[in-house]
Amino acid sequence: MREYLSIELDNKAFDEFVRGHGNSEFTQLTGWAEVKSDFWYSKKIAMSKNGELIAAALLLFRKMPGLPYTLCYSPRGFVMDYHNEADVLAMAEIVKGAAAKEKAFTIKIDPNIARAEYPELLSVMNKAGFVHAGFTKGIVDAQPRFTFLVDLTKSEDEILKSFNSQTRNLVRKALKNGVFCEEVGMEGLDVFWQLMEETGKRDGIMVRYKGYYEALLKAFQDNGEARMYLTGFRPADGVKSAENELEIVNKEEEKFKRKLENTTDPKKKANFRSELDILEGRRAKTLERIKEMRALVESGKEKIYLSGGIMACCGEKAYYLYGASSDQFRELVPSYVMVLEMMKAAKALGIKEYDLGGISGYTEEADLEKDDAAGLYMFKRQFGGSFYERVGEFNCTVKPVVNRAFNLAMKIRGKLR
Repeated sequence: MREYLSIELDNKAFDEFVRGHGNSEFTQLTGWAEVKSDFWYSKKIAMSKNGELIAAALLLFRKMPGLPYTLCYSPRGFVMDYHNEADVLAMAEIVKGAAAKEKAFTIKIDPNIARAEYPELLSVMNKAGFVHAGFTKGIVDAQPRFTFLVDLTKSEDEILKSFNSQTRNLVRKALKNGVFCEEVGMEGLDVFWQLMEETGKRDGIMVRYKGYYEALLKAFQDNGEARMYLTGFRPADGVKSAENELEIVNKEEEKFKRKLENTTDPKKKANFRSELDILEGRRAKTLERIKEMRALVESGKEKIYLSGGIMACCGEKAYYLYGASSDQFRELVPSYVMVLEMMKAAKALGIKEYDLGGISGYTEEADLEKDDAAGLYMFKRQFGGSFYERVGEFNCTVKPVVNRAFNLAMKIRGKLR
């Protein structure tokens, strides 16, 4: 019997292997191929060693307009133990053979391996015919190399305590003010899509078409591997919260008025008057909020959604896949509440690690000033995650001339955007 064999797996067996492997991600499941099927078609690759299944890969192929060639991309690379060089070389040959049958001019992979974990991987992949694309920064690879990972084995209190202090206080205040987060099914897609469009216009970013998110939910929601959340508030609760705040302001005001009357110390009088001025400002804002909330109640608004997110799951990992927010009531920090509640939901599912999604990798203030994606880093660093750097992208070029033409076209396209 040959040591290594290419074997066929049905979708169920393939996904079971991916979910159960420690080196796997959401985008390696067959459902991801369904999501991408508008522009890509797929092949499943699996390899056994001495009769035991040890590796798998989802290959996506995209046809080049007017040419007989395809681009091959394996999201997050091979699902296998990369530390065994012989196994990696054997799997690479099987993948290259499958890609050749589809006339791929290049094969791109971006292994789910930390840069610091396995420095020798560059040499191993080079032996396999895959050249490293460099330790890039920015949103330039097929998938960003950098993210923040949150440890969900901690208690819920410990997770919240890991947020930076200002974010933690804002979340607690928002929850007291009645901000809620709820999981929704396909019926929530219209609201989520409206929030995505609003986010795209505000931040100047590309937003995928509505059907893409629908396909994602259809492919994964039934088995719980894609979950959508909406965050908002109920105006009736907003009225109660604001009235409670007004009561607190009134009590504080009475306290400082008594202190002012009972002291002759000029410095203390000045301090008490300053506190009363601050309270007067709080009173004005609170009265305005009561008026606004009552108007919403009178208009028949029971709920107002302010942010939405989609979380993906695979094995013991969860991913903050997409997020969107409204321009309204941003002071209620609905997205902060949503991140916490999605983490808690993932933890309840037995998930051990939460991936906050791609960032550019720039962390120094001078670099952030030039980084178009700096806002993502500033937002995601608040939630107590560990900075994580993957090894990056590798390319196996089969047709050099076609590949050069493709890369040139992509550069021109980037400049035209």
